[in-house]
Amino acid sequence: MRRRKPSLHQDSGFSEWVSRDRWDDLGAAIKDVLKFLQTHKKELEKLKRARGVEHIMLDFAYNSRLGTKGFAVQGEYLPVELLQLAGQLNIGIGLSLYPPFQRPKTRKKKVAKSR
Repeated sequence: MRRRKPSLHQDSGFSEWVSRDRWDDLGAAIKDVLKFLQTHKKELEKLKRARGVEHIMLDFAYNSRLGTKGFAVQGEYLPVELLQLAGQLNIGIGLSLYPPFQRPKTRKKKVAKSR
């Protein structure tokens, strides 16, 4: 059997959790990310200059509130401080909106009452 040469991947990357907050608290996640960017600013500046690095992105995953508790419209706010700092570091921002989490409805079982 002939051996194949290992092929080089055209893309590579990694992901890291920056915030461990629940997906229903985007504001808390933004605070965590701001702290992370401020704490690791020097390392992130090195990363953006590293050979082969084309894109760096923060992805905020959060739950939709649409259809829950009467919400008909949902808007989110990204503070200027976050946008400026991410821009200085050449970091893009993604917003991943997930369907609202709803607990499954369970039917209550009727319990026979003893007399």
